[in-house]
Amino acid sequence: MKNNLRKRISGINKILIGLLIMAGTVSTVSAEAMSYNSETSVLTVDSLTVSTAERFAGIRVLPLDSDVTEISFGDIDKTVMMFDSIEIKNGKIQSSYKLNGALNEGAYTAYLSYGEKTEAINFIICNSQKLSDAVVKANSGIDIADTDNFGFDAEIYNENKALINQFIKTNKPSLGYDEKSLISAYMQAEGLSRCINEDILPDEMLEKYGYWLGVDINSDTLPENFSDKYLEILDKSGLNGRKPADIANDAYELAIIKCAESKEQFARLLLSYIEENNLSTGRYNALNPYLQGVVTDSVYDKLKSIYLVKDLYDNFILQVNSQFGGLIVPVTPSGGGSPSGGGSSGGASGNVVGVPSKNTVVTEEKPELSDIGNHWAKNYINELYNKGIISGFPDNSFKPDNFITRAELAVIINKLLTLEETAENMFNDVKASSWYSSYVNKAAASGIVLGNNGNFFPENNITRQDTAVIIHRILTKKGITLNGETEFLDSSDIADYAAESIKILAANGIVSGFDNMFRPLNSITRAEAATLISKILNY
Repeated sequence: MKNNLRKRISGINKILIGLLIMAGTVSTVSAEAMSYNSETSVLTVDSLTVSTAERFAGIRVLPLDSDVTEISFGDIDKTVMMFDSIEIKNGKIQSSYKLNGALNEGAYTAYLSYGEKTEAINFIICNSQKLSDAVVKANSGIDIADTDNFGFDAEIYNENKALINQFIKTNKPSLGYDEKSLISAYMQAEGLSRCINEDILPDEMLEKYGYWLGVDINSDTLPENFSDKYLEILDKSGLNGRKPADIANDAYELAIIKCAESKEQFARLLLSYIEENNLSTGRYNALNPYLQGVVTDSVYDKLKSIYLVKDLYDNFILQVNSQFGGLIVPVTPSGGGSPSGGGSSGGASGNVVGVPSKNTVVTEEKPELSDIGNHWAKNYINELYNKGIISGFPDNSFKPDNFITRAELAVIINKLLTLEETAENMFNDVKASSWYSSYVNKAAASGIVLGNNGNFFPENNITRQDTAVIIHRILTKKGITLNGETEFLDSSDIADYAAESIKILAANGIVSGFDNMFRPLNSITRAEAATLISKILNY
């Protein structure tokens, strides 16, 4: 049975304590005022300068799971709690406390209160020998504890040990754990495991374990449905070998965005996330306000099926790039009707760049790709780039010699052909939330791409022989029949399913080899893929 949410630590009754509980904003990750040395077990308040009007500061050391504001005088347990007042001399707060031996082993929060402010820092009081033993176990790939521990809560560990040890084993540093890194890894794993197992709610987890997870929040400012969104994201996104801190932070960022109450608020939160994380907006700012709204509305429409913040960003960039495939010069609909992010006013008309269309196409002035000037495939790449079939990266590079993935080729196929929408998810390993899902599924539904045993392997580089098969299928779909055969010295290395396609395409000059070798299992580059697509474009 899972523990009740918001479980209190045993032995602590919750009654207002009054003294030394001072109002003010609490910073749970601040190390400015205090520091804890795990080797010496000394908590130090080091010459913090405050107003000379202040006479005393209060310090509390409490178990991590205890409430900051509600503890009974009668139930104070001096083995796990410490209270003290510090006289402020000449505007400075300075003191130190030896905690090992004074308090039991375990996870603690120290609060320093002065005036209207409260600083806080989290730490663990450890048994050094037990910690050393745990480091050896962690680096040997075995569970870090049996019946003994180095300072963590044994009850919490036992209830969550499978997931805690999974995190620790999966994320072992290349050089192994040392004592400091194992403490950090353990506390990250404990916090996230408790949240996943519904031992504590997400807002509690982020506040109590924020020091180790690298999150600084005030739970009072979180949206009302934040915890529900956060738990849904954890459930749907999977662990995928990621570090607990990365999982916790990504889920936090995405949950905040998912709590948006309107498309307008969603657009603001999305763009704020991109800016705060120093991500590129691609060519978003080159779009007019109407098309910017088209972009953010399109991403918003997919939001319910997105459970990784990376997929959210990838969808945004994909929607930005999709606006540059071909643009018309429409008459803006009268009476408004612009997307949520739009700035067009109702009733306007004239030459306003608007939504993409299959009809009248105008050429948009695009920046030149910066890294293909002397490349052998320059003309092929530029032809597709100018037609909007391929796009570059936000820095205007194309990276022609990088390999292309199976998913990326599926996107190009969709831009080359008009494929029917399908709601069916064709492959086990293509999540509905992934930026490429609709493109892969449409290409599969049309019979142009196939998988293997229900999987598509979307992020694998595509081989030369698989690309040839797809090119041949595209020609067939367009009603084009080619004849002829050309053999290569390594034809015996070509898979049976690809042999006919390669022979026909080679005989018609669409594919070629290297010194009469086709090298079917080699990955194909972005430049080579662009060349093949360009060659069949006008068939």
